[in-house]
This record gives sequence, C-alpha cells and structure tokens, in this order.
Amino acid sequence: MRVNAVAPGPIDSGSLKGLLAQAPEEVKASLACGRLGLPEDVAEAVHWLCSDAAGFIHGQVLSVDGGFSGA
Repeated sequence: MRVNAVAPGPIDSGSLKGLLAQAPEEVKASLACGRLGLPEDVAEAVHWLCSDAAGFIHGQVLSVDGGFSGA
C-alpha cells in the first residue's frame, strides 16, 4: 500500500474567485509559473501519483502549486 498526498496551490476554481476579483495580478505574481493552476493540473498530478510510474513514491506530499510554496 502506498500513502501519498497532493497539496494544491491557488487553483482557478470557485473557492478562489472572490480573492481573484479583488487582487488578480497580485495572486498571479506570487506564482513562479505566472499563472493560476487549473483543476486539470491537479488531476494530472493525482493520475500520475496513482500510476505505476510513481510506484516507488511513498509517504510524500506532492505540491502542485506553480511554485507558490517556494515563493
């Protein structure tokens, strides 16, 4: 059994819409990749983490945050 987690950063979704309405450029500027994440970005990471390609990954937290946590 593998135990891993995915930690998404700012994702362009319903919960972030209020903040984006107030300061969209400030939020985007805080990201190393210069854009908000998409739900598909997180889905692809989860898909990979559940695949055989990540079969030797165990006990990790995968940050899918466009560089937000390193800023």
